[in-house]
Amino acid sequence: MKGRAVSILAALGATLGWLAAAGCAASEDERTVTNVPDGSLVGDTSTIVKDDGGTPGPTGKSVFYVHTEKTLYEIDPLDKTLALKKLGDVDCMNGGDPAKADSSLTDIAVSRDGQVYGVSSRFAYELEVQSGTVHCKNTWTISKEGSDSVFYGLTFAPIGTLSATEEVLIAANNDGQMYTLDQTTGKTTYVGNFGSDPKTKNKWNLSGDIVFLENNGNPIGFATVNACAPGKTCTVSDSLIELDVKAIKPGASSTLKGVRGQLVKGSWCTTKNNVSTFDKMFGIVAYEDRVFGFSDSGYIVEISNIDGSACLITNNTGMKFKGAGIATSAPVVAVPN
Repeated sequence: MKGRAVSILAALGATLGWLAAAGCAASEDERTVTNVPDGSLVGDTSTIVKDDGGTPGPTGKSVFYVHTEKTLYEIDPLDKTLALKKLGDVDCMNGGDPAKADSSLTDIAVSRDGQVYGVSSRFAYELEVQSGTVHCKNTWTISKEGSDSVFYGLTFAPIGTLSATEEVLIAANNDGQMYTLDQTTGKTTYVGNFGSDPKTKNKWNLSGDIVFLENNGNPIGFATVNACAPGKTCTVSDSLIELDVKAIKPGASSTLKGVRGQLVKGSWCTTKNNVSTFDKMFGIVAYEDRVFGFSDSGYIVEISNIDGSACLITNNTGMKFKGAGIATSAPVVAVPN
């Protein structure tokens, strides 16, 4: 478990061409990778729409945000090398007051209009990208309802789901439970879980991240998970599941919509390496017809949202990705039924 796509059939040929250009390798686990080029990406990922000058805004080009424990970066999804641009360290986590901030982020989320939020073990944050630093503009203590678990997943429920007029911040813990997270008071409210593996009947636990997108009024949700028996014996590789975003509400139980499959090397991935499975996929971010995963091992992986098969794009040696998120307004291709 975590301490922590998407190739549609009609677009598979184009996706494979992109992967070849990017030097994609194959699958992921915590094993040695060979013949995989080192990259410069690091951290946790979110997509944000930015205006000139690096200020978040509702218009402009989409970018991914990625972070390590304390440092935020951005990536241009149109850059085939997925080059990393450092935006700065999170100021309240660099020698700040421990009564007001934890020492590391566990995930971030981005609203449809480009506002970045973060979460850690005790606090939630409104983050502001400034010149050379990431400022904790607002911080509030998380008041957990019925759960002492740390939140490792963060995203926004789109307008028209939990609220008819505004997006709602959603946090998920290791137990596969989701809570709303009030953006001013920190109060949490339980709104559903990931359900169970239909094969083993073991519950799905969060091993990685969650991501929701509005998709023109037909919201899409994904999570990277593993199935854990009551004794906490969990599957080795992560799986990609689809969540029914419209079913998320106070008092809900399972919101599982479908199991896409385990994160194992896909037959469509041609790069040679000795990795066959992927786990600890602490960040996932969707963009157009692809989902990118970012692991605790420093791997950047493309995952098919059809069957969960995956392809390692690059290995960022020494990097540890710690989560992911993407603006709900980002363009995305729906999963075929």
